[in-house]
Amino acid sequence: MQFYQNHPDEAANIAAFTAIITNFSGLSLFQPNAEKAPWHVQAIIDIGQYPIWLNFWPHKLKAQREGCKSIEGAEAIQRLIEQAYDDASTISDDLDLIEGL
Repeated sequence: MQFYQNHPDEAANIAAFTAIITNFSGLSLFQPNAEKAPWHVQAIIDIGQYPIWLNFWPHKLKAQREGCKSIEGAEAIQRLIEQAYDDASTISDDLDLIEGL
């Protein structure tokens, strides 16, 4: 996927974002409205009972988990994705335990 770039200075942000997402092979990115908002990218982590939606703006190195405040920076985005995967796994495990009772 080619990421939107409005200014040459944003190339470093896009490179950092690309490096982050390569660590998550199961993370599938898509553009919900590529024509009207080519800068907005989303991902859904759907490994548990409830999907977790993530929003990204690679050119600004910014991200947001649905229902949470946005964050900026490579390390913060890395942690956001890791936490979303952890939360999705935990929710799934907890629900399986409850159902098994």
